[in-house]
Amino acid sequence: MSDQTDPSRSDKSRGDSGQGEEKLGENVALERQECKEMFYGDAGSGGFVCGSGIEESAEKQTLARTEIGFRRLNMQPELLDWLLGEDIFNYSSEEAKLESNFFDNCIDYPQIPKHRYSEGYFHALKTSAPHQQSLHARKGTLMQKPPAPARLRAFLCAFRRLNKSYIENISHVDGHEKWNEFMKDKANHCFADVSVQTHYGDGVQGEHLGWHRDNFNSVLHMAIAVRGHRALHYEVAPEQGSKSMGERLAWMSPGDIYISSPCAFRHAVEYPSTNWESRIIAVQCRMLFTVNDFDEFFVGNSVNCGEQKVLSSVANALYHGDLQVPGLSDVKTEYRRLVADTAKKQSKRCTIS
Repeated sequence: MSDQTDPSRSDKSRGDSGQGEEKLGENVALERQECKEMFYGDAGSGGFVCGSGIEESAEKQTLARTEIGFRRLNMQPELLDWLLGEDIFNYSSEEAKLESNFFDNCIDYPQIPKHRYSEGYFHALKTSAPHQQSLHARKGTLMQKPPAPARLRAFLCAFRRLNKSYIENISHVDGHEKWNEFMKDKANHCFADVSVQTHYGDGVQGEHLGWHRDNFNSVLHMAIAVRGHRALHYEVAPEQGSKSMGERLAWMSPGDIYISSPCAFRHAVEYPSTNWESRIIAVQCRMLFTVNDFDEFFVGNSVNCGEQKVLSSVANALYHGDLQVPGLSDVKTEYRRLVADTAKKQSKRCTIS
């Protein structure tokens, strides 16, 4: 295999190959172009299962095919470098990271004991309030989420601002008043449920891949590659009438972004072997739901007809919409707004006390 990586991302600060990392194929470099796709998933119950996904899907051919949009975008290298200035991406060791109290150890691959995985949970609303009530991304229980680091939160606020017309396009779905009501009051909750994931150690590949579907808060989902390389495997059908699913592969490099609805198709993530210095960091951005919001939308163990309408609306807007990634100047402007708002609120609290 070739160890070619993207020449525009050779800076080690962006998480390129370091000592102890497996060599990657040429597709790491070649697949970095922006693109858009429309395909069909087999929306069903969520869950995490190791092993081949294709065989299981073949047994579920009676499931309704759900329209899915898939968009790949790229972040400016200078913006990525600026985001990487946040402390959350620069812990000196795993121990220091866990001591921050923002991250939990996770064990999704018990058969690979030397694979290490940790995850932290945040919100990306404009508010500087210390905590925001929402669902735990893994457990589905209620938790109080702290604000994401200011630079990351500024990027997501700027993304929502720049793509306001796209969010408006999915804010009204015929025949789904619950969704319409939610989006009328909480459109700023798009991409506001943030999980920061870190992987290193032994790789996760082949039969050890963890196939799963996300919960419905990933009806509109953004994944951002921050450091290292990882590959998204996903099962889809090219047409609604297809009787079988096919597996696709998308390598993600630092600065790559994909937006889709992974609650409606089975997928798994491949992680090459790395050490701590060349660790893989990704940011997952979902809809910020409370338990009540989730109960309103997700009924039973599968996506119902109303939710399929939402998925179709999101898919068509993703495919036909003019989505843009904000530049460094846009994000810094948003950052200054957030910092000024936080300072103003802190000043008021001091005055009151």
